[in-house]
Amino acid sequence: TFTSRSSMNSFGYLYRFPVDTGHLNQNLIVSDDDSAGNGQFRIATSLTNGQRYVLLVTTHSPNTTGSFSVDVTGPA
Repeated sequence: TFTSRSSMNSFGYLYRFPVDTGHLNQNLIVSDDDSAGNGQFRIATSLTNGQRYVLLVTTHSPNTTGSFSVDVTGPA
């Protein structure tokens, strides 16, 4: 599970590698906006060992900057 923490409204997008910025729906596994509450994303999905992934994090409003963190949890 990937959960954002920030004062900014954030979006998360999880992709299978590689990401083609010209075709952002290609290789997209899941995206989320506010599942964690307070404008934060929570993405819960199963990942495959040996597969590479890209977590793309952005904000709701353009040109918004600031600090954020992503908590990552999963099975031990």
